[in-house]
Amino acid sequence: MEKVTNITGFEQGSIGSSGNTDSDYRIRTSGYIRGNPLKSVKISATSSTGKALQVDLLGYVDNASTSPIFDKYWYDAPYEFDLSSYTNLKFLRIVLCYKDGTKFTLEELSECTLVEYFDWYADSTGIHLDGAPEVPEKAVKKPYPASLWRIDYLSLNMPYHKLMPNIKAINMWSLPRENVIRVYDYREPQDGFKHNGLAILAPSECTEYHELNGRWDVELTHPIDDWGRWKTILPQNVLKIDGQLFRIDEHTSVSGTSGMYIKVHAKHISYDLADEFVHYYQGENLNGYEFIRAMFGACLTDVDHYDKYRFQYSSDIDDRTGQFEITDKSLLNSLIGGDDCLINQLGGELYRDNFYFSINKRMEGARDNAFSLKYGFDMTGITQKIDYSELATWLMVDNNYGEGWAVSYVDNIYPIHHHKHTFKRFSYSDSKNSFERMVRDGQELFGQLCRPKVSYEVNIASMKNNPKYSGFLDLQNYRLGDKGSIECELLDIRTTQEIIAIETDRLTGDIKKIKLGNENYSLIRPAYKGNISNGGTSAETALQNQIAELGFREYITTPITTDNGLYLVTKNNEYLIYKG
Repeated sequence: MEKVTNITGFEQGSIGSSGNTDSDYRIRTSGYIRGNPLKSVKISATSSTGKALQVDLLGYVDNASTSPIFDKYWYDAPYEFDLSSYTNLKFLRIVLCYKDGTKFTLEELSECTLVEYFDWYADSTGIHLDGAPEVPEKAVKKPYPASLWRIDYLSLNMPYHKLMPNIKAINMWSLPRENVIRVYDYREPQDGFKHNGLAILAPSECTEYHELNGRWDVELTHPIDDWGRWKTILPQNVLKIDGQLFRIDEHTSVSGTSGMYIKVHAKHISYDLADEFVHYYQGENLNGYEFIRAMFGACLTDVDHYDKYRFQYSSDIDDRTGQFEITDKSLLNSLIGGDDCLINQLGGELYRDNFYFSINKRMEGARDNAFSLKYGFDMTGITQKIDYSELATWLMVDNNYGEGWAVSYVDNIYPIHHHKHTFKRFSYSDSKNSFERMVRDGQELFGQLCRPKVSYEVNIASMKNNPKYSGFLDLQNYRLGDKGSIECELLDIRTTQEIIAIETDRLTGDIKKIKLGNENYSLIRPAYKGNISNGGTSAETALQNQIAELGFREYITTPITTDNGLYLVTKNNEYLIYKG
């Protein structure tokens, strides 16, 4: 324990082992200072002249004695005196003088401070100052430190503190604390998660990754702590971080030169939907909400009873699907991952909030025209990527019923040397409306391929102190899915950029990294109907041969459309037909 006292009440004079002696060269405390059983004391003193002072410390068993039990002199101030061997010490006196031996008056003393270091503890018999119990090996283990607050459920005066006897009860109910990380048992009921769970964690690292229509997960590192909180961070248990729930799916224990700790990976609770299974569903003419409802209804029914969380959903997508099939996919994959998933068929952006999700035309709560930035390319704190690797200005598709369709630019708006061709074949289970389905799928695919991918990766932490990045620092105020514009000087165009990924330090709440991408859905989801290969390998030759072969099939007489779905016509309003 430590106690700091500003010592006053000095008088001119000295103290000797045989009594008091007047002196012009020293000053002393005019009375005794109470000196309870002490480990040590530290005396500091300063003069108005700036000269260095020295200290003489004397100890007594009572305040009437003129014979000290010790006389420690002279030590440069500040100085710490070890008093642990004097068990009967009760009182102190202090004498001060200049180190250079010149005269020292009361007016020349600026300050004298005494710091007392001593042990104390309390038990049922009261407060004791002549020693202390040994410190327990682990926290909250008997003997309890006297400094802890106690709660006695049989007493109205609670909580109480043993070092503060006879005090009134103090209201110590906790305030709401959402900016903490909690862990819950995997069997926590859905209407739970409102209490502190198994423990409030104290991780050393916690990073959250959130992508548009993609991953949402966290990586957390926690030390092996004496409180045992680390024991609650088990696979399948649930973390609550900034109000969102994440289920632990990976757990690693580490013991090495850097210490003992555990690392866990956890996915957003919405990934529980990936554990539901759709074996087979065939449908057509469904809007967004109907599609989601149909997928929930098509999930396999559990044979054994397990509690599972119930999810609410919504969608404002009023476009309707053609005929489609979902085969052997998880519920989540049928909505946002597979070839025939909702997002690939009708578009949309996924919003998640624990047990609720929506797939709307624009992410729920996202804002358009949220920012407008104009920057060059010489800024080392920002990484800009322009990707032409999948760009196609001419697309041909066919299906397994011998029907074909092609689309191309009339005037290319992006700088290219020549047309970039690609090909895709679609397969359908029956011929009903196969041509219409192929055209719809081809238009959707061309919408993904007809422009270069432009993206920005912004490292916020590295730019906080650089004023020329102030515009990008404002992005910390925006959310996933917000859109704005950035001028792309190299392309000489103004692109619409969307915040498509955010990396956040959940210990501080600071955004570490933001990624912005243009309105090209292949940036944020799998390529429509699978991967497209358009060059660079032997696959290119095979595809080109397929295109050439199709070109000589005279029965493929498909009207050519632009990327906005309009048919190309001659001056006589006749369709331009692709014949090879």
